[in-house]
Amino acid sequence: MNPVRLNTNDRDDATATADSGARGAMHSDHGAIVPRARTNSGELGRPLALATRLPPGVGFAVVTRNGETVAELHDTNGERGMTAFDAEELALADPEQEWCIHVVGLLDDRRYRRAGNGRWLLYRRGYGLS
Repeated sequence: MNPVRLNTNDRDDATATADSGARGAMHSDHGAIVPRARTNSGELGRPLALATRLPPGVGFAVVTRNGETVAELHDTNGERGMTAFDAEELALADPEQEWCIHVVGLLDDRRYRRAGNGRWLLYRRGYGLS
């Protein structure tokens, strides 16, 4: 178990223990609570299948170019929606830029970065909307 520092308004130092893979929180230098990313790095670098539907049922997905939103997709209620292949087609129009796909579901969010033609690799994983 790893200790996680908690910020308190009084002068007492408070610590709590959290399992390294469990949901936790950290405080930034500004005192704000920021969600802790999952620490299971075994999946990092895993490719995204181009047939993957965006968004994943309940949730949303965002396609970005150099950090700016190009497409934002919400639950499509059974419509076709967008796939990772559609995002790849957008990226092919301007391949020299940094393209990312952020898929956010109820209990999981995954961030993929384009790493060449048809290759989107997982670079960050979080806890989703929960």
